[in-house]
Amino acid sequence: MSAREVVGITRRIPAPYWLTSSFLIALVLAPAFGGTALSAVNFFNIGQTFAAYGPLALGLGLLMVAGEFDLSLPAIYGLGAMIAVQTGQANPWAGLALAVTAAAAIGLVNGFLVAAAKLNSVPVTLGAFIVVSGLILVLGGGKSVPYENYTVGLRLDEPIAGLASIRSLVAVGLFVATGLLVRGTRWGRDLKATGGDRRAAEVAGVRTQRILIETFGLSAGLAGLSGALLGYGLSSANPAYGGFSSLIFAATAVLLGGVRLAGGEGSAAGMAAGVFSMALLEELLVVTEAQSYVQDLLTGGLLVLIGIAVSPHLLRQARARGRVTNPTKSRRRRTPINLAG
Repeated sequence: MSAREVVGITRRIPAPYWLTSSFLIALVLAPAFGGTALSAVNFFNIGQTFAAYGPLALGLGLLMVAGEFDLSLPAIYGLGAMIAVQTGQANPWAGLALAVTAAAAIGLVNGFLVAAAKLNSVPVTLGAFIVVSGLILVLGGGKSVPYENYTVGLRLDEPIAGLASIRSLVAVGLFVATGLLVRGTRWGRDLKATGGDRRAAEVAGVRTQRILIETFGLSAGLAGLSGALLGYGLSSANPAYGGFSSLIFAATAVLLGGVRLAGGEGSAAGMAAGVFSMALLEELLVVTEAQSYVQDLLTGGLLVLIGIAVSPHLLRQARARGRVTNPTKSRRRRTPINLAG
């Protein structure tokens, strides 16, 4: 295979998968440069991180594809854990159902205010974040609430083949199901059309208000489900589960996964790759025994790089400078010299 063919293949592979591969290679090579030795536990931890934040990132990514953003998702994530732990002591399924239902209801209210009332999603969802955060404190009395049905958590997080757990497999299943929904149904096409050009989508007959309300509800339901499973897995619910750190993780992951800030573009597979990249990065820092602030620096740096990469005016300026500085592409026309006098 020639070098040109290799370059052609690399260009056809989306950037999110290259990033995931790079982090994976770095993790494997880390022990050779002073990091701790790798074991199956490290890869199990990656799967657990994927399970903890994957559905939350998936929900946020769907909303970003629709051209919206939900700041209340981390609080809904924590509320899902609190409701499931408090109501699922005797029947875990009932607690799970109540958590998802309550989360989806909040999302539907947000969606109605944004789509039908024509309000901006940022102040609406920021207000919802504050309200839901206060509700979590009220339900938990401002402290951690234990989940005494420990067998449920042990079963959810029991290693399968040493690499996965039921929670991580559920997270993977949610990405697969969402990918099939977005790629194989009219709803998925309408979702991307709504995010790409809402006015044009409405002219084409897309019921954009309905799409937005449904997406807000689905996104919040995924966040509530993720929080509920985390509460069961850790056998407790804590108000800290609903902090903005989970939103930063999720937002960085979906942006690394190729979701456009302007909306209209993104895939479940790319989002999964982004979440997996962030999980690999976390475990890489553990293996290299890096300080905790290093992750914040790297995450912030990734966000800045993403912002630069998706800025069209910067790309146009870079191309323009390349044309000016490249002598093969910008040769000045020379005035011919008249030797005849």
